[in-house]
Amino acid sequence: MLSVYSPSDRDHYFRDHRFDDDNKTYYDYPPKYHHDPYHSWYEGEQVVPSLGAKRRLFGQPLCLDFRSIGATDIRSLPKVDFVTRLIIPRQFYRPIPNMDVILRSLPELTTFRYEPWYPITTDRAWLHESDFMAILAALPPKVTRFSGYKDSNAVLNAGITEKIYPNPGLKLFDISKRLKELDISFLIDARSFFIHFTKIEKKDKTSWDNLEGLTITSNVFSPRPKTTDVDELLIAASQAAYRMPKLQMMELWSGKRGEARIFRYTRLEDNSLIEWYDSGPLSPYIRPNVRNAWKRVAEKYIRGQLVFKGRKIPHQAIRSRASVLPYLIRRDRTLTCGSLQQILWETAQLKRVRDRAPLDITTAHTV
Repeated sequence: MLSVYSPSDRDHYFRDHRFDDDNKTYYDYPPKYHHDPYHSWYEGEQVVPSLGAKRRLFGQPLCLDFRSIGATDIRSLPKVDFVTRLIIPRQFYRPIPNMDVILRSLPELTTFRYEPWYPITTDRAWLHESDFMAILAALPPKVTRFSGYKDSNAVLNAGITEKIYPNPGLKLFDISKRLKELDISFLIDARSFFIHFTKIEKKDKTSWDNLEGLTITSNVFSPRPKTTDVDELLIAASQAAYRMPKLQMMELWSGKRGEARIFRYTRLEDNSLIEWYDSGPLSPYIRPNVRNAWKRVAEKYIRGQLVFKGRKIPHQAIRSRASVLPYLIRRDRTLTCGSLQQILWETAQLKRVRDRAPLDITTAHTV
């Protein structure tokens, strides 16, 4: 596991963020009241930190000179054949622009878990996107489990949007053929991945023989989703599942403050189950054309019936998109255990984040 942070990060501006998972008892402590205007805390509420404070946390993109360790080629590293798992958790805030070089040096890697953050400024967005595309291109051929979760919150990078590379799902579409588990949240949209399954001709016998579990997020579900867009996505997902003989579960989801939606397909021994979780109306989104598409999948792999269930999520329970995670069965595949614990703790502590300091507040310093 790769994780680096400064202890001062959690002592000043980012007191409601966790940076390690080795002290589990910390999460049981009651919330603390902060009043420290110098570090943007006013009577328990935080003002969005300055760009300078954020840059101290995220740092500048690392520039690695591999010649210092004897590499003859600046774009290559010596092969390391004993590393089989690589985890870059969310508490490692700084981007690593040379991840593709690192991955190419790990020929025996079977599991890669990647939890980057959204950029803090728009000028870094292109770098994040190009890095992810390079990672996909460099993913070692023995990798069978790949997860990625791109994090954000109101304190660090609210309002930052990125221009996604054209068809990032095409590269993932090809890679997924050899994977057993694929769990990608907020790095690509499910539409970009599933659209390629709709283009395969019916007579084409290509199948995804290894994939057992799949999780992907989609903006189609939020906010106020159009039924036609939801239908198109879920039917495309059924066409993908039709070509995945070992698939046990697929979860598509989305969330933001006050909104959450999850589509889950589960293949059981005697039947199959479709579940729709929604913080809004339940009925409109599993329409007859979607049901028929998924019945075709169930009939191919299971002789029993296909069961449809709708479940309500209280909208007041969704304080951020991280609030959706407890409703996901594949949450431990979506995030590492320590990161899941961190993000749920941070979400529980989430307070109103101010754009500017309130007027007439004492400057007394109280931790």
